[in-house]
Amino acid sequence: MMIFFSHALNEQDVNNSLIMIQPTLMSYTFDTPPMPVLLDSVSIKHDVVLLLDTFFHILIFHGELVAQWQNQGYQDKEGYENFKELLEVPVADAQDLLVDRFPVPRYIVCDQGKNQARFLWSKLNPSTTLMSATMYGSTPGAGAGQAIFTDDVSLQVFMEHLKHLVRSFLFCFIVYFFYRDQFVKKDFKMSILIMDDINPTLDEITQFTRCQDGGNDHVVSLSVISEVL
Repeated sequence: MMIFFSHALNEQDVNNSLIMIQPTLMSYTFDTPPMPVLLDSVSIKHDVVLLLDTFFHILIFHGELVAQWQNQGYQDKEGYENFKELLEVPVADAQDLLVDRFPVPRYIVCDQGKNQARFLWSKLNPSTTLMSATMYGSTPGAGAGQAIFTDDVSLQVFMEHLKHLVRSFLFCFIVYFFYRDQFVKKDFKMSILIMDDINPTLDEITQFTRCQDGGNDHVVSLSVISEVL
């Protein structure tokens, strides 16, 4: 299967290759024209229709409220022409994608809460889960999106851990090599001293300011370090 995906990636143009790497998600609502939205769980709302294009899958997703109205046949009743148009526009856009796509992608139509919706959940950033019902400063009931049942961390949690890992490094050294006396030698220079979120103990400060050489303590001048930086 991986060989097939690699072959398809190499054979397609830049636009299709980018869709394989970063799928597109379009949102259709009553109030606004079709617009791209974040590939995130916050984009899942009960009154929208979503069109997902992963190149290998074309998926139309109906929110919970839209699915209920469709099952009750409101699109066939007089006075609900706008709802009928809301259902037809993403279908027409999906057909345009299917006509020119090779290999022909799998076409899926699903409703919120149904098993076929798993094809959409697998592509979304789980910013709203059971452990974190809201995200991006939203409040419960304010269109925060649907909680996704997953053990994966969201992109925001990953970035927070990554920033914490970067801040955990105290010193940053520049290492370079040079020739001297026909030998390759290595030298380094301290370039950054990061003091954020660092609370040294008294013993650590004492060990830093004093070194022991042959039983004699020698004070280390901090001004020397400042000149190196």
